[in-house]
Amino acid sequence: MKTHVPFLVLVLLLTTSLTAALKIQPVSASGTLYIRADGSIDPPTAPIQRNGDVYTFTDNIYDSIMVERSNAIVDGNGYILEGSGSLSYMGLNISNTHNITVKNVTIKSFGCGIYLNSTSDNTIFDVVLGGSMTERNHEGICLEYSSNNSIFGNSLSKNDRGISLGDSLNNSIIANNIVSATEGISLAYSSNNSITANSITDNGNGVLLYSFSDNNSISGNSIARNTYGIYSHTYSSNNSIIGNNITDSRYGIWLEYSSNNSISGNNITTNNIYDSGYGIRSSYSFNNSIGENNIMANNHGIYFEYFSNSSIAGNNIADNAFGAELYQSSGNRFYHNNFVNNDVYSYNSENVWDNGYPSGGNYWSDYNGTDANNDGIGDTPYIIDANNTDSYPLIVPFAIPEFPLFFILPLFMTATSLAVIVYRRKTEVNGVI
Repeated sequence: MKTHVPFLVLVLLLTTSLTAALKIQPVSASGTLYIRADGSIDPPTAPIQRNGDVYTFTDNIYDSIMVERSNAIVDGNGYILEGSGSLSYMGLNISNTHNITVKNVTIKSFGCGIYLNSTSDNTIFDVVLGGSMTERNHEGICLEYSSNNSIFGNSLSKNDRGISLGDSLNNSIIANNIVSATEGISLAYSSNNSITANSITDNGNGVLLYSFSDNNSISGNSIARNTYGIYSHTYSSNNSIIGNNITDSRYGIWLEYSSNNSISGNNITTNNIYDSGYGIRSSYSFNNSIGENNIMANNHGIYFEYFSNSSIAGNNIADNAFGAELYQSSGNRFYHNNFVNNDVYSYNSENVWDNGYPSGGNYWSDYNGTDANNDGIGDTPYIIDANNTDSYPLIVPFAIPEFPLFFILPLFMTATSLAVIVYRRKTEVNGVI
């Protein structure tokens, strides 16, 4: 009998291990589930419950889902949609349909968590995409050839890309939390999109505009601890960058090969990662407007190279190691800026540093001239170098509205309210409140 005891113990251990293994749900994308155009679920055994045009998860799902039906709501019901990590799999594939709402689900380990292709009028909200490094998606939410979609109130963490748009128009990206991506929000060949009231932190590129992405609005966002806060390049033009809080990055805003953009009312501070941070940097760009920004405590406040025919007016440029640096940059006009406790450097550049009399030029904290007639303008010019002179320096700082402080919170609240209204209208149309 004793000779059989070790054998029985071994059998018992193996049986216990096998039983435990059988209880573990396999985490792999073994196929594709379908919400068919006729409303049916394929296969019918999938853990999705249908109630009219509302499709609700009843358990975690480890397959991709293809949505072929328009005017539908996909409610994750707090469950997980998880793939194997293969780049060939899409979590939710929404293509050639319209008016799909996706909500209340965690999506991880896919090539793209939610894929919108040639589709419009969809709403994505209250979705968690990614998580840990082993759960991340290559891309959280991907749009291609898609328009008039609303993406709001989602959490995206540690995806290689958070939200990406290619050849997509008129989409709203509102009040999302995007953390630790190589690219937080990226646009290519995409125009007339709105990026509003998002929290974008610890990414490589916070917001990236490239390849002819024009007429986009980036406003009221909190953008912190990114390598590039907002990076516009490859002929992206006519974009508005308004009322953002951009801090603690290496480059706050960088325009490269970009023209006719407006940068106004932003708080651009403490961008000095690696002791070489830039508030606003621009190269090979022209006809841009930079006004009413607070550019403070950066290593380089503004840094221009091959930058021309632009207006830099009404900015508070204070306590930077270098307030303004210009290299091979001419034909620009600087006026009504407050240069406080900065150095200004110009190399092979010739610019205008005032707006004539009586409008005046800039305030310089180290100006030691007089104002005998009390007109608020110094009696002697402020000389930067032989080719750059402020002929009408201001005696007291120019009054710049505290635009970011009074603008960002109301904008965030307005954006959130609008997002809720959009959702309610969509659910009312589908008969569910």
